[in-house]
Amino acid sequence: KGLRLFPKYGFSWDLRVPFWHLQEAAEVCVLLPDLPVVVEHTGLPWDRSKEGLMEWGKAMKALAACRNVFLKISELGLATAPWNYNENRRIVREAIALFGFKRCMFASNFPVSGLRIGYVDQAKAVAHMIKDCSETERRSLFHDSANSFYRLED
Repeated sequence: KGLRLFPKYGFSWDLRVPFWHLQEAAEVCVLLPDLPVVVEHTGLPWDRSKEGLMEWGKAMKALAACRNVFLKISELGLATAPWNYNENRRIVREAIALFGFKRCMFASNFPVSGLRIGYVDQAKAVAHMIKDCSETERRSLFHDSANSFYRLED
């Protein structure tokens, strides 16, 4: 009931749930098509096993089907493992393929992310992950999507 009031006041919902609750989150987002939602931390794909990533991908696909849902490409670190460029690149590229550049935005989650990677290194790593994409797509990830979602400029 409370979430239904958000659009009335110009609010959005920054949704942070572990990947095993993303499917349920998608069900809520379907019920609230007028509510702008942004999923935090690339959907928190903490289980990097084949099965875990399949579950994450299925739930992310359900969220991406909701046109009111955006995605923050952020917090790719794991509590028990070092920051892994190749593993994280796969996740970033799959997430962007699902949501599209116009609904993805770079975010950092600092200072927490600093436990695994420095801010500049993280920004450079994500930029390198999309170096083969167009200037428009890169600008969307690093500026335009967040600008649009948070209504920072008219």
